[in-house]
Amino acid sequence: DTARYADILLPATTQFEQVDLHASYFNLSIQLNQQAVEPVGECRSNLDTFKALARALGFTEKYFNQSSWDVIEEVLDIGHPALKGITLDRLKKEGYAPISMPDTPPGQPYVPFRNGVFNNPSGKIEFYSDRMRADGYDPLPIYVAPGEGPETAPELYGRYPIYFLTPSAHSLLNSNFADGPHAREVEKRPTLILHPKDATARRITTGDKVRVFNDRGDCVLWAQVTEKVMPGVAVSQGQWWSSRCPGGANTNHTTPDHLADMGGGSAFNSNLVQIEKIS
Repeated sequence: DTARYADILLPATTQFEQVDLHASYFNLSIQLNQQAVEPVGECRSNLDTFKALARALGFTEKYFNQSSWDVIEEVLDIGHPALKGITLDRLKKEGYAPISMPDTPPGQPYVPFRNGVFNNPSGKIEFYSDRMRADGYDPLPIYVAPGEGPETAPELYGRYPIYFLTPSAHSLLNSNFADGPHAREVEKRPTLILHPKDATARRITTGDKVRVFNDRGDCVLWAQVTEKVMPGVAVSQGQWWSSRCPGGANTNHTTPDHLADMGGGSAFNSNLVQIEKIS
C-alpha cells in the first residue's frame, strides 16, 4: 500500500536473484545465499541501487564500488568471536556454518548463561536494577498505567472506552506478507474480535460490519463476537493492507505515533477506541 504513494518505483530483487548472507531467526548459523536466477525485468538489488545513486550524486568512497562478494568478505572479516572459523570459501563449499558461541565446549549444544553470568552490570538475575535507576526508571518492577486509560486520561476513556490491540495473525506476520493469496485464504478478511458484553451493548453480532474509531482515524472491520477477549478489549489480528479493508483504511489509522516510555519503541497497544455497528 505504501508504494501507491510513490511517483517512482525501484523494483528490488528477491533472494533468488542476488547473492547475500543470512543469519537465521531459528538456529545459530550463518547461511550463504547463492544467486539462482537472473534478476527479473528491471529489478536491482538494494546494493546496486544505492551504488547507482551514489555515483549519480558524485560519491567516490571505495565502498560504493564494492560487489556483493566484497561486502560478504568484509562482514566475515570483522573479527567478531561468533564468526571465528567462518570464511567465504567454507560457506561456498558447505552452504552454511554454525556460529561460534561463547562458553560452549566442543560438541555440546549452546546453553544460554551456562556459566551463570548475565549480561548486566551485576552479572546476576536482577530484581533491583541499577541500570534502570540510572536511566531514570524505577529500579524495581512496578505497575505503570497505559498512556491511554481511565487512570491517565479519564476524559479520553469516557469517549473511547475500548482498548484496541492489533497483534499479528497466524498467517500475517506483518504487512510485508499480508497480501499473499495464502494469507488471505487462511485469514479470510479483516476482523474485529470483541466480547459479547461489548457487542450486546452496541447491538453487534458476528458478521456485522463495524466502524472502529478515535480522534486519530477509523477503519471498518467484520465483527467476531467471542469470549476469547476480555470485556473492554477488542482485537484485530494481522496487518491487512488498507486496500483490502472496507473504506480503504486498516487498523493503523487508529494507532498512536508517540514512542513508548521505555526503550523508545512503538506504543501501538496504548490505543483507545469506540466501536459502532454500520450494517
